[in-house]
Amino acid sequence: MEIFFNTFQEVCDGVKNAIRRRFDKRIYVHLPDTEARKHIFKQVRIGNTPKTISEKEFDDLAEAADGFSGSDISYFVKDALYEVVRAILRTKFFKRSGEKWVPCQGNEKGRVSLQEIDEKGEIQSLLLVLIEVPPCTVAHFEKVRKNQKATVTKDDLDVFHDFTEEFGIYG
Repeated sequence: MEIFFNTFQEVCDGVKNAIRRRFDKRIYVHLPDTEARKHIFKQVRIGNTPKTISEKEFDDLAEAADGFSGSDISYFVKDALYEVVRAILRTKFFKRSGEKWVPCQGNEKGRVSLQEIDEKGEIQSLLLVLIEVPPCTVAHFEKVRKNQKATVTKDDLDVFHDFTEEFGIYG
């Protein structure tokens, strides 16, 4: 059994070497720094989505995501944007704002429940995307923050560094 394992390991190493030779360059790209993380949050992932997040709050989000990859930040933003939708789904009361329905508190004037909207025969219009989605806020990010974790560990970074030292270049 040991001979088979050693032989198998040598074959795997040989395959890895053959695959590694197929790449013209092996470039190590570091995890994003604070400014890059801020850019990913602000421009790449959130983009034109309605938001009320200040520059300072974007700075704080970028700091809180230290050690996150671009992909990690992407999932973080998606989860926060979904939180906006989840909040609408939890809403019990809406009020008219022009042609749209907006989520509101139970004590606001002009509020109606989904049942009351349905009694007025307007549930179809509500379901046809006539709900005005509130802007994304830093509170949405704070709510989902505890579920967000960096997927690249220190050990992973050490392996990448060692590989780059032996076979690649730094980008």
